[in-house]
Amino acid sequence: MISQSTAFPPIKQLVPHRAPMLYLNKMVDAGKSFAHCQARPNTDHHFFDTKQQGLPSWVGIELMAQTIAAWSGFHYYQKGQSPVIGFLVGSRRYQTVTAFFARNQVLDIHVDEVMSHEGVSVFSCKIESNGALLASSQLSTFEPSNAELTHIKQGGAS
Repeated sequence: MISQSTAFPPIKQLVPHRAPMLYLNKMVDAGKSFAHCQARPNTDHHFFDTKQQGLPSWVGIELMAQTIAAWSGFHYYQKGQSPVIGFLVGSRRYQTVTAFFARNQVLDIHVDEVMSHEGVSVFSCKIESNGALLASSQLSTFEPSNAELTHIKQGGAS
């Protein structure tokens, strides 16, 4: 675990996302295999529903994925490197107890790496507010090597 006195860089330095698709506000804590970020839904967010005054709860998968990206970006940041591109490749058992995350509601997003092998990782994820569980899921991600990313960018050509 990183010391609570550790100052984390602005979230924009940890993830490649930008408004209106950047949903995280800050990193709260991070370690070798976990991260904790916070988000506060607001009208600047792409999927914000003005009628319901909140983000649809299905955006929770994106909140979890961005927290994984922040976790990865923080480890690159510690090495003096920029964050790299990663891909969300799947989710399992996304469950939520709410239809919307309310405007300005403080959301605590927690991710824990369950396993990792050759760029593929699985994370156990949850979203809480004031200690109450709002959503949970297991996400699978892929972080390609530079050679794999070049291959992908070239359309997968040999």
